[in-house]
Amino acid sequence: MGKPPVSGSKKPAKVPLHTVMDALRTIHNEGDSDHFMKAAEAAGAVVTVHPKTLEFVKKYVKDNNLHTHAATNRVVVCKQPYNCPNVHN
Repeated sequence: MGKPPVSGSKKPAKVPLHTVMDALRTIHNEGDSDHFMKAAEAAGAVVTVHPKTLEFVKKYVKDNNLHTHAATNRVVVCKQPYNCPNVHN
């Protein structure tokens, strides 16, 4: 994969999806999911997803009958700059 991105870099970093999942699983396992989600929303944190990755996730959700779960219905693809509908209940 090469060198990890430098902290504070202005360039997007290409990070494997399984690596992102490892980080999120750690946050979840430490019981910090709610705090992380609120902090990420407050910070305006975003993730740019490659179309190939988005299609993989959509197919995985469909193939594993996860499309009826509330969390999978919260994934919204929006136009830049951040004119997304409010997806939080």
